[in-house]
Order: sequence, then C-alpha cells, then structure tokens
Amino acid sequence: MALVTLVVKYGGADLSPNERSYVRASQPEKSATFVVYDGQCLGIRAGAATFRELISVDIAMPPQPEIFCVRYYATADLLSLCVLIGNPGQAPHSCCYCRCSAADFKLTADDPAHPGFELRTRESQAADLRAFQAQIQWNTKPVNGVSRPLLTSVHFLRVVMPTLHVVVLGPVNEVVARVSQELLELDGADPAAAETIKKLVEDKEDSEAQLALGLNSARELLGSKDPAVLVCFGSTADSGLLIGTVPLSCWDPLVEALNAAAVLKEEDAKGAELPPNRGWSARKKAQAKATKNRALEQAAELKGAALNLGGFLDATKAARAAIEMHESEMPGGNEEEGQKGGGSLSFIGS
Repeated sequence: MALVTLVVKYGGADLSPNERSYVRASQPEKSATFVVYDGQCLGIRAGAATFRELISVDIAMPPQPEIFCVRYYATADLLSLCVLIGNPGQAPHSCCYCRCSAADFKLTADDPAHPGFELRTRESQAADLRAFQAQIQWNTKPVNGVSRPLLTSVHFLRVVMPTLHVVVLGPVNEVVARVSQELLELDGADPAAAETIKKLVEDKEDSEAQLALGLNSARELLGSKDPAVLVCFGSTADSGLLIGTVPLSCWDPLVEALNAAAVLKEEDAKGAELPPNRGWSARKKAQAKATKNRALEQAAELKGAALNLGGFLDATKAARAAIEMHESEMPGGNEEEGQKGGGSLSFIGS
C-alpha cells in the first residue's frame, strides 16, 4: 500500500530536516496511527509528527483517525514451510504446527486417540532454537524440529496448511502402505519379519536425516571454499541428495578437516597468550584473554561437530548393515535373481 502523508507544522513552526528527523525518531513505540479521509489513506501520524510531504491537506479540522489492522498470510509447500519456520529437513519427520519432536510426532500418527501437543508460537520457536544452540557442540539433533531462526513474521495461525502434502498425499500414502502389506501377504512374507525390516528402514532414514544435518553443520563451520568441502560436496549443495548416492566413506575427509581446524584454533589460542613479566596494560590483557577464549570456543565447536559427524556416519553404516543382514536372513534373500522365493519383497528405498 502506498502511504500519502500529511503536512503538519511541528509545534506551530517550521523545522529543519534534521529537527524533523529528530521529532520522528523520538516518538514512542506503537504511537502512530493511520489517518484516513473519505476512504483514502492520507498517511501516518504520531502526535504532531508525520513523514515527508507528499500531498497538501487542510488540517484545520482533521478527521477522526481510523486505525487499520492489516493481516498477512503465508503459504508454501511443506519443504519451504519447514525452512520458513526454522525446521529445515523436518518435513517428513515432524509437524509444522505442533511443538513436538520427530519421535513424539510418530506417536500421534500411530495413535489417533493421542491428545496431541501444544501449538508452535514465535516464542516457542525462539526457545527451542536457544536450546538447540546450547547443545550444538555435542548434539546437532533439532529441538522439537527447530535448528534455524524463524524467517517469517506471520503468526502461525495465519500460515496456510500445505494441503497437497498434508491432506492429499497423506491418504494416498496410507493406501500405498496397505497395498504394500497386501503384496507382502501375497508374496508369502512373514508379517513379523516384514514389520522388522520396515522398522529398520525407518531407523536408517532417521540416521540419514541426522547425518544430513551433521554434514550441513560441517560445511557451515569449514566454509564453502574449504578443500574438504569442495571434494565432498562438489557443485551439489543439498547433502540429502548425495547421502544415498555416494559411499559413506566419502564423508570421512570432513571429519578429518574439522579436527584439523580445531587443532589450528587451539594453536591460535596459545598464540594469543601474552608473554609474562612484560608490564602489559589491563586493556591489552583483556583483549588477549578474549581472543584466546574465542579461539578455544571455536575449537570446541569444531571438535563437537567432528564427534557428532563421526557418530552419525557410524550410526548410518550400522543401520544399513542391519538391513542387509536382515534381508540376507529372510527366506529367498540369498536366491538368485529370477528364482521364486517367499519373502523376497523389500521395503528398501533410495
């Protein structure tokens, strides 16, 4: 909306541009109102202060101000919405509206009678982000799905639900799950074994999601121009696309690079120490101490990221190995391609 402002004499006398700027800046917060005349917005007034002149208006008898409340709404697909609210990578794992973790969200999906959780708010997102930032040195798992700042100022109740993913595709996925179950029964697979491998696949997907977060964290800490980052990521920015297409050993250089960067930061901390007995001023000592502490904090963050990434890699390797072992033990799992065998249907995805 284009705003047209009033012509007002400040205190009954003309003021210089600097004085007018001071008057506008000194107005108390939330004191401004829209001024409307004959259905047209003339401008914004805060006491006697207005903004620069655009239209001359006779204010001998100013109209009664009418205050507007403009409500904004936001809409996006599920992936974009998760990024906007600070929950990147959580589209398949958590709810954009309910304040819960991926594990808690699964409880509601498995139990229709579950009472649910409190709704997300700007305050709750900020609190979860602070909790995530406090633990990031040793654990990069999102807190209630939150790992980034909120990017939208729109109230959560005015975020339009992504119906394609939540309403349309949800029931379709349920039908696909039932079809898969029927195929298992026709294929002669043991229901218990099928349920076990389904759980193993879910564990693998969860570990890969955590690995993607760990890889992104490593890339942010090392920088996009770090040699290890260039070797591991190449021209692809999405680590989620790469995890399923390259061997897990390809990510080992990132762990080594994080540890090497931590060692350099520790050396920087030692280099910041002032030689004793030199009569250093209090200011110089404080600066040296701050530099040392900052380098040590960065070293600890890099070590924590390396430890987490190594753990995520080990967890993903173990999850994939568990699936391979379970499939090999299923009836027909070792038969040659083209031969019949009960239980040969698999849930394994990309």
